[in-house]
Amino acid sequence: MDLFEDAFSVAIVFAIGGSLLGSLIATDVKRYGRTLSGLMVLAGIVLSVSVADYFFSPVHPWLYGGVGVFCGIVSPALLDALKGMAPKAIQRLINALCNRAEKMISDSEKK
Repeated sequence: MDLFEDAFSVAIVFAIGGSLLGSLIATDVKRYGRTLSGLMVLAGIVLSVSVADYFFSPVHPWLYGGVGVFCGIVSPALLDALKGMAPKAIQRLINALCNRAEKMISDSEKK
């Protein structure tokens, strides 16, 4: 139980909630579809928790919430800009990740 309490402190929960709110505001489900929108929300959550935990003290959880909202709003735009600037590189990265995941799954099935 201590691991859960350490991993999800009040400040981290504020960052996750803020990021969820910001991502849902900024992500257009009609344009991206549900799967890609969900991935963008997940990327926003990871980004907000990382940024908030690195730059701010957990003594002030409302700052984590504010950073979460900002990162949640910004993360879909960053992902769009990254895909727009280097579509071939992103496609190669996605293919490499998928190939590695397939290899890991097939290796685990052989055991």
